[in-house]
This record gives sequence, structure tokens and C-alpha cells, in this order.
Amino acid sequence: MLKLVFTPQEKRVFLFILGTFLLGSALRLYNHYQQQAQLLPLDSLDREFLARAQSLPDAGYRITDSDSASEIEGANRSLPDEAVILTGPVDINIAGIDELESLSGIGPVLAERIVEWRRQQGPFRSEDDLLQVRGIGPQSLERLKSQIIVGTKP
Repeated sequence: MLKLVFTPQEKRVFLFILGTFLLGSALRLYNHYQQQAQLLPLDSLDREFLARAQSLPDAGYRITDSDSASEIEGANRSLPDEAVILTGPVDINIAGIDELESLSGIGPVLAERIVEWRRQQGPFRSEDDLLQVRGIGPQSLERLKSQIIVGTKP
């Protein structure tokens, strides 16, 4: 039978390495449980948020698919296929250029024209007043009617 014989210095090095390994493992375990303890309150907040969100009444918002979501988000950011964006109707009497650009078929130039028309003529009385804005025709208006409201009437 083979016996391993260690010198006192080798025993100390071996015990030091073993102790360092055990201490490191204990610290990693402690950190893991600390992180989990910090996440637990977030989980309960998430559950509470979801419960409250589901109990809210429907405010007339619509869910769009990823194709129109990329139009709403604008620019060149790609969204995952399952991405869903919630948007509500835009009040054309108070909307800024950015909000108007979020509408289907409205770019920066047309949004600027709408704001300028509103500045010169006053608030829109109905959705049909948009026909007076250069660049908006009957087809554009029909496409926009489901996305806009005229909330602030004179």
C-alpha cells in the first residue's frame, strides 16, 4: 500500500488551498442567496402590477401587430415578431409633431402642416377638417379616423 507523506510545509499549502476553495464557494453561495432575496420583493411587485393592470377598464386602446408597430415606433429599430405596442387615439387638437408622426401615413412634413394649420385656423372641429390640410385626401382621412379623436372642441 502506498502512503503519501507530506512535509509540514506541503500540508499548510494544501490546507490553504482547500480553505480558499471552501471560502470562495461559501461566498458565491452567499451572494447567490442575497441576489435572490433582493429579487423576491420585485416578483411580488410584478404580480401586484399585473393584477392592477388587468383590473383596469378598457380605455379604447388597440393592439397592433409588429408590422404596424414598426411604423409607429418609426426609424430603423427592428422589433421581435411577437412585439406588441399599445397606442391610443391621438387628439389632433393638442398633439405635437412627434405624436402626429406616430399615426399611419403621417410623416414629419405632414405633421408640421397639421400643426401649422391648427396654429393658423384654430382647433379642428371634426376629423373632416383634416381634409383642408394639404396632403390629406379622403383615403388618408379614412385611414386616420380610427387613430384620431377631436377632443378639444372650440
